[in-house]
Amino acid sequence: MISASLSTDALEADILPGFKTDHSLITLCLGTKTNPRGPGFWKLNSHFLKDLEYINLIKETINRVSNEYKGDESVDGILLWDVMKMQIRASSIKYTKQLKAKQKRTEKTAWRLRF
Repeated sequence: MISASLSTDALEADILPGFKTDHSLITLCLGTKTNPRGPGFWKLNSHFLKDLEYINLIKETINRVSNEYKGDESVDGILLWDVMKMQIRASSIKYTKQLKAKQKRTEKTAWRLRF
């Protein structure tokens, strides 16, 4: 009577008779183990949609992928769309990593100048 995602956490379950009722009491003990965290799911930070450098990068990515598969009859529209999303994601991740590295360098420089 529980979801499949909770079934692995169920430690104990019991059905007890109800008092002065035809209903039964159901008890369930769930484990509180923690699962190791991984990198998680990637989500686009919508703030970048206002960044002209990012917008130009995505436009270039779309043009590059379109030109790469232009005239290739083995690639249908659905496959092209999936490849396009994959390349946009890869370009976005690379862009954000480079931006973060640049910000760290700027912070280190600013810190050195203060001291």
